[in-house]
Amino acid sequence: MNNEYQGIYLLTEKIKIDKNRVNIADMSTDPNSGNDYTGGYIFKNDYYTAYDSWLSNYSPLNKPGSAIYFVYHDPDPNELTQQQKNYIRNYVNTFETMLYSPDFKDKLTGYRAYLDVSSFVDYFILGEITRNVDTYKKSRFYYKDKENIDGRIHSGPPWDFDWAWKNITENCIHFNQTDGSGWAYRINECDAWPVPPSWEIRLMQDRNFINEIHDRYYLLRKNILSQSHLNHIIDSVALLLDAAQTRHYQKWKILGINVGTPESGEQPATYSGEIQKFKAWISTRLAWLDANMVGRSYVTPDKYKPKCRIFPNPVRENLYLESDTLISKIELFNYSGIRVAEKTDCNDYSVKMNLDYLGPGFYIARIYLRYGGIITRKLIKKQ
Repeated sequence: MNNEYQGIYLLTEKIKIDKNRVNIADMSTDPNSGNDYTGGYIFKNDYYTAYDSWLSNYSPLNKPGSAIYFVYHDPDPNELTQQQKNYIRNYVNTFETMLYSPDFKDKLTGYRAYLDVSSFVDYFILGEITRNVDTYKKSRFYYKDKENIDGRIHSGPPWDFDWAWKNITENCIHFNQTDGSGWAYRINECDAWPVPPSWEIRLMQDRNFINEIHDRYYLLRKNILSQSHLNHIIDSVALLLDAAQTRHYQKWKILGINVGTPESGEQPATYSGEIQKFKAWISTRLAWLDANMVGRSYVTPDKYKPKCRIFPNPVRENLYLESDTLISKIELFNYSGIRVAEKTDCNDYSVKMNLDYLGPGFYIARIYLRYGGIITRKLIKKQ
């Protein structure tokens, strides 16, 4: 840069609405009513001003009395109309009212009607794998699309990892431990600012939510979060940078020095030492999470007796399928055994299928459950 070598830099895209970034509806036409102004929005927990944020009606369960602010991110607050600001603020308020109500666990009208739960599960796991200080209190993004597409709140995209993957000297038991222990989601037990809403604290009072975290975590540990896979990624990047890192450390003489995020312990004096330190930290962290992950596995398939119903039956147009555990996929067969309809990636307790295009007759629905098991139901399609 300017004819002077500046070392190795990482370039990354900012979080914004775009078909190649956060692919949700663009409200550039400034809709103020109807379906068009129900999305898309990106908002976040972050540093805030009176101009770019709104105050929540609720305090977190683990920090009563604290003020929580949500920040408009995209569209920018100066691009949003007052009607649009009111809409997203009121939507979040309606969700929080349900979240802190006695019926928040209801599978149809509770928090699952407002949240894309799988995104919150994955966000939780990523925050804990990295033990990232900023998982919840800062740079914590959410997005919401139009109601007719998927109007639920999604957690993410993840952002800001400079205080992650390491033991730090911050005065907080959940981040300065060297034995791999600590929980990022319990950040409010420390002196955190901005104070996060910590919705997860309430969500984890639902055993189904923590069991989903449990099963998802141990599934990922078998593949992309296995130590061997993570080490493979680290080694591949380390090899890519092997020649360049020599020039980098000649420019920036920081090996063996504690720079940037304040870390505990001695710093490696070599590039290979940094790589080994990184791998060792991950190994220690994974071992602790393996022994302490929230939730438990569902009962074994041979003892599993799920409940499931379909209605209306006979059906003319829309068929509804409900189960007491998550539905992952639905297939519909005619009586000749030919599959005539399929719905994949359902990931919900209640699923709607439009069958208006099918002819009258008898059909068989095959319902695949996320935690094992297949249920079949007969149905009649009316003219």
